[in-house]
Amino acid sequence: MTIYTDICTGFNNGPYGIMKIMLFLIIVSLLLALGFLVAFILATKDGQFEDEYTPSVRMLFDDELEANKTETTTKSDT
Repeated sequence: MTIYTDICTGFNNGPYGIMKIMLFLIIVSLLLALGFLVAFILATKDGQFEDEYTPSVRMLFDDELEANKTETTTKSDT
């Protein structure tokens, strides 16, 4: 409860007021970093980073895919 009252009063309670704000900011930043770490671990376990080859060559085959699509639509139109 003291951190809440310190936030409301602006951390100006005596000579250790600046240390309280630094401690509060360190705790908040560690919690934020822990949240990002958990999100990264969940994304890794979900398999989001498994395909390393396809994104690097996708741009090489884009034109062929578009050409095949136009040929297919032209054939189906006739």
